[in-house]
Amino acid sequence: MKNTDFETIYVDELHGLIYKYANPFESKDLIPTKIIYNNKTTICYFGDNTKEVVRCADGEDFDKEVGVMSCIMKRLFKSRNEFKRLVDGGYVQPQS
Repeated sequence: MKNTDFETIYVDELHGLIYKYANPFESKDLIPTKIIYNNKTTICYFGDNTKEVVRCADGEDFDKEVGVMSCIMKRLFKSRNEFKRLVDGGYVQPQS
């Protein structure tokens, strides 16, 4: 775990993953309280007064579902690469 000026980062060194917040997450922390769609942009506001913003890449079709999922993934992971590492690696979380 590392403390920075803006957030607490949790490092799972065994699997090489970096999380912005404590794991496991409470579902209420991940459910947007307000969602705004503006052209090809999705903005999700959360209960702790933070927001995540995602935009479609050039040439991609806008999909509301993908936009909201991307906002939640941004909230969970430090970067898109960390999320892609999870997806590409087929990581299965060990049972506690």
